[in-house]
Amino acid sequence: MIYKMKKESATHCLECGTVTYGRNDQKFCSAKCKNKWWNRRTNARTGYQLKVLNMLDRNYRILTRLLSIGVLSVRSEDLQLLGFRPDVMTGHRRMMKREWNECFDIGYLQMPSRISNLHYLEAGDAAVKDEERFASEPASEDL
Repeated sequence: MIYKMKKESATHCLECGTVTYGRNDQKFCSAKCKNKWWNRRTNARTGYQLKVLNMLDRNYRILTRLLSIGVLSVRSEDLQLLGFRPDVMTGHRRMMKREWNECFDIGYLQMPSRISNLHYLEAGDAAVKDEERFASEPASEDL
């Protein structure tokens, strides 16, 4: 019997680029390269998640500190000097032509020059309760 040998194209390791030997669908030259490749891929994703969570945590700590001393309204420039990032939030909605944002369980009205109506959200449907609460509430106290 005569067997025809099919010439296989060489595959290269995804991590280090060396030629792999063995199975045709092999992607890595060793377990070390495979682990390095997967760890780098996973760390890039989790690193970004940790960065966002750290920014959210900083915003939450700043807002909590303001609420603890009774501040309900503050200028945006002052918040940014404290390290607050207005573009990082956990919730956003447009209601009554206003921008309402949330940072975990703290809600606030964001205007171009200031953040006002700083408050803790109540349990349940926060959007409905906020709408009822702020429709009848007078302007908040300034910093």
